Amino acid sequence: MTWLEIIAVGSLVFLIVYNLKTSLAVKKLRSKVNLDKAEKVEVAGSQELMRVAAEKKRWTLLGQVLFWLSVAMAFFASLLEVVYFLDLYTITSIYVNYLDEKVIKTINKA
Repeated sequence: MTWLEIIAVGSLVFLIVYNLKTSLAVKKLRSKVNLDKAEKVEVAGSQELMRVAAEKKRWTLLGQVLFWLSVAMAFFASLLEVVYFLDLYTITSIYVNYLDEKVIKTINKA
């Protein structure tokens, strides 16, 4: 394993740990969300939530494409290329968690 591959795997490990941290934070927020407030979200907030939901859908689709591309690369490419696409997938997962957190905080404000 070259030093570049070691750095790439290290960055992947860091991103995975950060993704787990953000996932747990979103899970805690979901458990605390007030369902009564979710029903009373005003129209402006609703439009913002629809925009965020559309953005989340695009990023989720991109994440799925990157994941399956990295799985396919595992059979035909080098470790460095696989780790690169897994890094990109993990970054999209972190951003999707950020969007989830944004939606939950918007609902809690209402």
